[in-house]
Amino acid sequence: SRLVEAEHERLQRYARAVCALDLARARALLARDLAMTRPRFGSSTLAVRSGRYLPCQWDCSRLGLEYTPLDLELTESAAVLFGSNMGGKTVALQTLVFLQITAQAGLFVPAAGFDTDVYPWIGYVGDLAGDRLPATRGGLSGFGFEMRSFVESWQRAERGGAFLVFDELAHTTSSAEAEAILSSAIEALGMLADSRSLLATHFRGVQRASGVRYLRMLGLDRARAEHAMGVDEPLAARIRRINGLMRYRIVDEGTDADGGSDAITIAALLGLDERIVSQAERLFRLRADRGAG
Repeated sequence: SRLVEAEHERLQRYARAVCALDLARARALLARDLAMTRPRFGSSTLAVRSGRYLPCQWDCSRLGLEYTPLDLELTESAAVLFGSNMGGKTVALQTLVFLQITAQAGLFVPAAGFDTDVYPWIGYVGDLAGDRLPATRGGLSGFGFEMRSFVESWQRAERGGAFLVFDELAHTTSSAEAEAILSSAIEALGMLADSRSLLATHFRGVQRASGVRYLRMLGLDRARAEHAMGVDEPLAARIRRINGLMRYRIVDEGTDADGGSDAITIAALLGLDERIVSQAERLFRLRADRGAG
């Protein structure tokens, strides 16, 4: 005991050195096994090359589905991502948050390259954050909680430096009200030079503001989807078919747009009665024509 006590400080240094070596080895193995790379900080451009949200990638592998990595380069302070449900908006946002948190935690990131900056505050508002459950709202309605979450995020951003992601903000109110709120919020977020904001929505009537990037998920390959109509398959097979027809890539708004509805086509692929589908398509075209007029 006297010998151990005499060497106490030396033994503690040995223990700390072994611990540091063990952690360094674990980080190296993690980076190697998951094909991770060192993030680069201090960039005014957010650039992702083949970024992967690992939980989704593992789910796709387990289900035998193809996984599409994320590629994005963003110089603007704010961006809006349009797209239909099942089009990949949520996964794209989660990928960005996952990479940012991983990088700021001091780890390598699952991407071929990731350029970003360090932000004092990282915020995500969306269904998959678990903060829209009634028990966590503190007595607020769904819309009230969304707005309160936005207020808190805005206050953080105004104080300087925030990485904010909003998945379907204001989706709990009418489309006209939501588009008005979103248009104003996006314009304001775009003026915060030291923050980065990304917002996904399916409301296409959002007013376009200068200095904001407007993107969309490339979405369903509708030409190929036409050949799959009427195929009688189990639900799991239908989901795999939709996954194979989806193009989970982010492009600028207006790129390869054909004006059709991914949502109606997906509903048809999932087995919605063709009479309902035909009527929905007719109503969709009428509304689109009125909007164009």
